[in-house]
Amino acid sequence: MKQLIIFPLLLLGCAGSIPPNDCLTRPGLINGPIVDDQEEAVAIALAILPKNNWQNYDIITEEYQDYWAVSQVLKKDDRILDEDTIIVTTGGGGGSMKIAKCDGRIFDFHFMR
Repeated sequence: MKQLIIFPLLLLGCAGSIPPNDCLTRPGLINGPIVDDQEEAVAIALAILPKNNWQNYDIITEEYQDYWAVSQVLKKDDRILDEDTIIVTTGGGGGSMKIAKCDGRIFDFHFMR
């Protein structure tokens, strides 16, 4: 038995700076692009990323023709240290994904280790 799961999506309707290629329109569906701007892409990413350690990360976005790349990066270490001190950071574990502008589809989702 197949189940259809529909996730509600808040649509803000702002124009992005790089328009996507023509979004295919299908009868009965909303004409794209659905994810027009950076704020919408970040909202989608934050909705699905684990909420247990957001305070450790900043969110960065990169805009491409057909999708947004959204990633969590560790916050910059602002400690003042001696000039001979070296800080080494390994891993990080932040999430990274691409979000299609036309339909909001999430792909290439992974955690960095």
